[in-house]
Amino acid sequence: AAVGGVMATTGVMTLRNPKRIPVILDELRALWESHPDWRLGQLIANLTRGCGLEDPFFVEDDPLLETIKNWNACTVRQEEAKHHGETQSQS
Repeated sequence: AAVGGVMATTGVMTLRNPKRIPVILDELRALWESHPDWRLGQLIANLTRGCGLEDPFFVEDDPLLETIKNWNACTVRQEEAKHHGETQSQS
């Protein structure tokens, strides 16, 4: 389900669903904690490029969240593979 989509349109103003904020921040926190040496700007730049854009201003929340989740899943798989390799070398 989309978390960043439009919640309501009133006249000229479009309101985004505020429930998207903690969802995105939780995923972002997990990603940044898995790469603690990255600066915040570096993290944002990498995510922006992961969405196929150069300017973070134009990245919508849903593709950003999808990119973060994919990156987190990839990090988990890399850690599991690393741990599996360490376990096999100890046998």
